[in-house]
Amino acid sequence: MVFSVDLERLRGQPAWAAGLASLSKDRKRWLDGLTASTGLDLTKQVRRVLVALPAERQRDDRFVLIADTDRLDETRVTAWLRERLSNKADVVIRDNSKIILSQGDWTSATKALATSTRRMPNAADNPEMLRLCTRAATKHDLWFAAAVPMSVRGGLMQEQSLADVASMARVWGAIDLDGLSGTNSGAHAEAVAELSSTADATELVHRLGVYLNQAKRHPDMLVHGLAPYLEAVRLSSQGASVHLSLDVSGAQLSECIERMEALAHGAWTK
Repeated sequence: MVFSVDLERLRGQPAWAAGLASLSKDRKRWLDGLTASTGLDLTKQVRRVLVALPAERQRDDRFVLIADTDRLDETRVTAWLRERLSNKADVVIRDNSKIILSQGDWTSATKALATSTRRMPNAADNPEMLRLCTRAATKHDLWFAAAVPMSVRGGLMQEQSLADVASMARVWGAIDLDGLSGTNSGAHAEAVAELSSTADATELVHRLGVYLNQAKRHPDMLVHGLAPYLEAVRLSSQGASVHLSLDVSGAQLSECIERMEALAHGAWTK
């Protein structure tokens, strides 16, 4: 499973400023504190972030995070990260501009890739993930790609009513803040699930449509003002794939961020 965000591209979009302005005071205070402690401003100096996770959680909680930044203070950033991560993850900073965090078995693999003078096995050797990542990354600010493990699909296959869900083999999605057609602000989100057959894709679209209609009328969605965003979700099947898309204006994006921040704050303070 891979997640990537191109912050350098996002900062050039009108919706970026609107999103930052919508952050809660607690979130802004946290960002200011991080800058004071490390000298690194996440909103201005981080260019790209990529995170890789196993499709299923492993006992060693393995992961890899790579962040490309402007020139940073290696000593301050390393100390801050090690303190926050309780020394559970390996922290490496290269060329004063690349942060690499890794944990579990992937730590040794990451170091081997960085130091070996000969070609080493790597994620690019997986044609399935390479195709997914290439498709998801094309011209997108934020994207993810994942292959559904056979163990998960096997468990779903045990339930006759979930045959269409068990058919899902791969999924990728993306979010762009480059504005909607004919406007200069807003966001577009899309996700694509690749299934085993056209029939399964059609059935899954029907299933998701039923869930979506129920969610729109749920009291919690109405109370928190999230129903209009669910109303804007579009579902369709194209061959053996399920496509989901959502378009929101700049004003809607700011409002959504404020509502989600309020919900998160309420959950943390309970």
